[in-house]
Amino acid sequence: REGRFTHDGLAALLAETVEERLLPLLRRSPLCDQGSELVLCEALVRYYEDGRRRVHPAHFDADALVTAVFEVSPPDGFEGGFYVQPGAHVSSRLPVRLEAGEVIAHSFDLQHGVEVSSGTRCSLILWFADSAAACKDKSRPWYERAAANGSVDALYNLAKSRRVDDPRGSLRGMREAAEAGHFMAQNDLAGMLLEGRGLPGAEPDEAGAERWLKESAGQGFYRAMVGLAVLWGDIGRHREIWGDMGSVPYSRS
Repeated sequence: REGRFTHDGLAALLAETVEERLLPLLRRSPLCDQGSELVLCEALVRYYEDGRRRVHPAHFDADALVTAVFEVSPPDGFEGGFYVQPGAHVSSRLPVRLEAGEVIAHSFDLQHGVEVSSGTRCSLILWFADSAAACKDKSRPWYERAAANGSVDALYNLAKSRRVDDPRGSLRGMREAAEAGHFMAQNDLAGMLLEGRGLPGAEPDEAGAERWLKESAGQGFYRAMVGLAVLWGDIGRHREIWGDMGSVPYSRS
């Protein structure tokens, strides 16, 4: 909490490795602004096995400036694992093979996920922020800095973080990211338009939502495909579900 261990057992296991080896390396890396404090905010263990989750779809780590993943399980104990996915469709996935004991670190704007088809995989996830204050209040100042420097991923994540507290500002940012071609922003913008979130009078814009769902689905984003099918089903356009979706490359979560 706020850059300090609160669990004695975890401190005994991790403190030396994190504070004396990992943090100095990350602070010198391109992942971190030079001179940034960079503190550990949260640590969690992820299991992928029968009876638990098998898939964590491609996503961004919303609460971390930098994420470090420690591989615990040997790679011959499971099929699949960690991957990077630059695009909307699963065909853009790039698997990353990690040996037990290895660590990979990435920035907040890297889309990634996990899919384990068999066996058991365990990993330790560490989320770092740029200050103890950011850990405490869950602020994400790196979004604003990166968005100001032209990062569309940062603009999308910033807009998403403002959905509740500033719906109008969120809608503006989401629309800007969507217009720049960000497939997640296109999908999320459609959701906001359907809800009327950030719109005058909170009136839904169904036509606008359909447009942006089509844009996102056309890039191969499975959530938009599902959303478009649901929308068309709700308004009685069932033939279009199969006709239009048949032209979109197959995708899975």
